[in-house]
Amino acid sequence: MFRVLFLIFILLSGRAQASIDLELAAQYQETYAEGLLRSADITLVGLANLFEFSENNSINDLIIHNSLNRTVKRVPGLRALFTTTVDGKLQYDSFRYPTRNMNLKDRAYVHKAFGLKENELYIGKPIRNTFANFDSLPLSRPIFSEKGYIKGVAVAIMTPDHLIKRDKVCVKCVVSIYKTTGEKITSFPSSFVDFPDVQSLMKDYKPNVPFKIDINKLRTQSLWIPFNDYELVLVYSYFE
Repeated sequence: MFRVLFLIFILLSGRAQASIDLELAAQYQETYAEGLLRSADITLVGLANLFEFSENNSINDLIIHNSLNRTVKRVPGLRALFTTTVDGKLQYDSFRYPTRNMNLKDRAYVHKAFGLKENELYIGKPIRNTFANFDSLPLSRPIFSEKGYIKGVAVAIMTPDHLIKRDKVCVKCVVSIYKTTGEKITSFPSSFVDFPDVQSLMKDYKPNVPFKIDINKLRTQSLWIPFNDYELVLVYSYFE
């Protein structure tokens, strides 16, 4: 009888430890992703502040290009920085000099940013690059003048795959990041299909509490975590 009770205790302890490990692993990934997003966000705040004052528009274009390019290299996961005018015209660009003659007013990350308040960030839908075979994640903030009117938009382009620390994801796990509206930002591994609707998970299960669901007809122990400062959630699943 004692041996049976002892084996049950070991089994339950192992299951409890698995839940604790799942929570720690998910929290690590959420903290890592939010840290990268915050770095890009702070960069955008600085960029918007730089062009707040009209006298800063007289800075040499090449100097601005080089400064933006250096900033991109210093921020992990960041691929490009650029600004537009209030009409949506590309103004300054870290990627290329001279700046290309482009109008971006029809891009969601530009026209939606015009409707934001000064302290708000727009996180767009990942844009697929069919030639380079990678996604781009646009983040944007409006640029206000010192008098309070909108002068343009500051945009950061991230690589969404960088938001997941891949070498910390176990071989039996899948990690995904979603907008609270249900749109997927990124996942690793990216080959999984038939993933449950994230809005349903948020409705049916409490945050930070492990639960059982099937993914690709396989049983998993999963949980979801909300981001502290952004309208995003991370879902971490372990295949049993």
